Amino acid sequence: MTKKNAENLLNYIPVPVVASKDGGDGNIVLLKPRFKPLWLRRLVVRLKQPDTLKIHLDQQGSQVWRLVDGHSTLGAIALKLPNEAGENNEGKLMRLVYFVRLLKENRLIKLDKFPS
Repeated sequence: MTKKNAENLLNYIPVPVVASKDGGDGNIVLLKPRFKPLWLRRLVVRLKQPDTLKIHLDQQGSQVWRLVDGHSTLGAIALKLPNEAGENNEGKLMRLVYFVRLLKENRLIKLDKFPS
């Protein structure tokens, strides 16, 4: 990934599309429905199977998720995140961009373009 791509992505606003809850250990658990159609989700519940996937985030992922409010750009979120030990701002940005891309690819967030 190039620095230009990361800079362009910083102008986007991540919007959560799944529910989340506190995992009890200070970290966030994302709750993603296993199936989209409501009838299929109801069938799965009747079969006594879980209808949601639970995705446990680590401390860094939880920090980012708490800042994803649907209004702040990735650039604004990056400014609020602390640097890890020995890490510069560019390393922090690259880590954030990588994590956000994973969230998007797994349909946990959507990215809206910041209105100009």
